[in-house]
Amino acid sequence: MLTRRVVLRAPRVLGLRSFANRVDMVLKEDVEKLGFSGDIVNVKAGFARNFLYPQKKAVYATKLNVTKYAQDKVVDSGVDTEREHAREKIVKRLSSIELTFKRHCPTPKPMTKSSVTAQNIVDMLEKQHGIIVGAARVILPAELKSTGNHNVKIRVDDGIDEEVAAAKAKEAAAATPVNPDAPASNTTQTVLAQFESERFDTKEKKPTEVAAEEFVSAIPKRTVTLKVVINRR
Repeated sequence: MLTRRVVLRAPRVLGLRSFANRVDMVLKEDVEKLGFSGDIVNVKAGFARNFLYPQKKAVYATKLNVTKYAQDKVVDSGVDTEREHAREKIVKRLSSIELTFKRHCPTPKPMTKSSVTAQNIVDMLEKQHGIIVGAARVILPAELKSTGNHNVKIRVDDGIDEEVAAAKAKEAAAATPVNPDAPASNTTQTVLAQFESERFDTKEKKPTEVAAEEFVSAIPKRTVTLKVVINRR
């Protein structure tokens, strides 16, 4: 007598997806559209194996790694908070300061013989108020060569350090001539010099120079207004 063999299978549930091919990773650095350093993210195993881990952007979320990078995240957060508090104190002090300069006026007109420069401003800030500011952080609206009140912007963001690095890289690239036997050109202005003089080289720029300027222009800038008064001597 023949008997029918019946095999019972579990019903297939539509809409459910197995997560066996996904893993938890701890990010070692900020990853765009994924998370910030110290975050635990769930990603495809292939993405972790082929990109995140070999590129040293993340490690597998073992108990040891989770603890280690969580502590690092807390420390980094504390350092950033402390730096921001110090920055706010500087901003508050600079906002309340008024620097007064005296300049000779050769005629009855308010035009002075010599101007007030960025270096004059940083020297007086250090001498009278004990605040050390790099001259590259001073943004003059124009040449300060008239009596009266003037508003001067002071950069207080960290991006200025990156700009200095970009300017040095550009200067080094400009100092290397295309022809090894040709003399190096000294006419190319650095990025920071262009900011101060508001003049730009009309010659066609090298790719390295363009890249440096695009990098600098993309840096978010934060400024505080400093009051500068020029009186007739």
